[in-house]
Amino acid sequence: MVGTTNRIGIAAIDATTGIATSWNANSDGVMRTVTVSGSTIYVGGYFTTIGGQSRSSIAALNATTGNATDWSANTDLSGVLSIVLRGQDLLIGGEFWSIKNTPHSYFSVIPDSSMTLSGVYGIKYRTFTASEFGANINQKPMKRPYFPNTANVIQETYKKFPLAPIIVGKAFVYNNEGKLLAYIQPKAYTDVLKTFNKSGVTHTGTARGLDFDKKSAPLLKRWVTLDVTKHDNTLVANLLALKVNIVASDTGVTPNGLADLLYNEGSGNPLSGKSISEIADYAGDLMTNWRYLPLATFANLDTTIAKINAAFSGVFDTTQWIVGSKLVVKGTRELGKISFLQPNTSSFRHRVIPVSPEDVLPSSYSLEQNYPNPFNPTTTIQFELGQNSLVTLKIYNILGQEVATLLDRDELYEGQREVMFNGKELASGIYFYRLVAESIDDEGESSTEPFVQVKKMVLLK
Repeated sequence: MVGTTNRIGIAAIDATTGIATSWNANSDGVMRTVTVSGSTIYVGGYFTTIGGQSRSSIAALNATTGNATDWSANTDLSGVLSIVLRGQDLLIGGEFWSIKNTPHSYFSVIPDSSMTLSGVYGIKYRTFTASEFGANINQKPMKRPYFPNTANVIQETYKKFPLAPIIVGKAFVYNNEGKLLAYIQPKAYTDVLKTFNKSGVTHTGTARGLDFDKKSAPLLKRWVTLDVTKHDNTLVANLLALKVNIVASDTGVTPNGLADLLYNEGSGNPLSGKSISEIADYAGDLMTNWRYLPLATFANLDTTIAKINAAFSGVFDTTQWIVGSKLVVKGTRELGKISFLQPNTSSFRHRVIPVSPEDVLPSSYSLEQNYPNPFNPTTTIQFELGQNSLVTLKIYNILGQEVATLLDRDELYEGQREVMFNGKELASGIYFYRLVAESIDDEGESSTEPFVQVKKMVLLK
């Protein structure tokens, strides 16, 4: 009731007299929000009939007559609490589960004119399976102008996030004996590829924690690569694939926001309700802390993670892949078409601002003075690598005779490195340490003349 005039939910009032006009939308419920776009009034609330038409929770009314237009959002029978006009789009919020017969929970973005779906359920994401990453044809990145493959995806994520962003397991966990428990942290994209595929063989073994190697010895320490010849475990491959998918999305190689999506298969799966990033972290924790856990726990993790990896798998296509451009991969499938994944309305979409390697890594090579110097009997030798390199580090006596080899063409990731030298078997005197670093390209081949430098140190007992 407005004054003495019967109106339900919405009314037009004369701005001068305060009396209700003859305009009447004839609603059967309560209005919660109103916004105007030209000659159209968009209303939302709790109603099933308005303007002479059947409408659920949201409607477009003719501003002159109050009649409902042909525009219809077809929501479920819940409430719309907020409508905001943004350009040609309507931002809709409220208590609903579908718009235009497509799942949309609590929030949607709807084009004002056509009502074609967009918004969170309309976003297309991209994922890759462990089988795709491990396929023999995908073990070497393609070079332009040839079309890229999944190895290019891994390579691009490491270019954008060069500081070893992928961990399978939980880092820096020690057992009661003070030994570092096992986890995998590849230093370069090539290490990721080696874990997926070793000489054409991929992981097919029982899903479990990082328990024992092929010789039944306990797995300990950080592993840069853990291929099938050392430890055969499908969960290693599937979790590694998920971590690559997350980092690729975070860095914009694939559509952003994958990590925040919620997994939901109902109460039958204990992982339901967790975000993809939470599932990845949880799986990593259990893989390192695997003791006393049943194999069924790891089997469920393996099945669930493999399902997530396959959710947005499909035809490989790009939006950027021309000479001089970075790789950007297109999404394949809308979120609304994946029954077990939902948007996370309580979380902002993950995004990592790509860091240029030049900002965090040295642009040239250098060999530092060992410390302490003089030393007895141990000292640290520190050096910087401007690129991924094959590194040789040897110790010589004053006669030029080789007395120790610390590194012998070891492949090391670019950045600052240090090596401990123990001279307990040597006599006091002057020694020299010589560093040879051969920079390598993305295919592991030497690409320039090696960096060579020699420094003197003194062993004083």
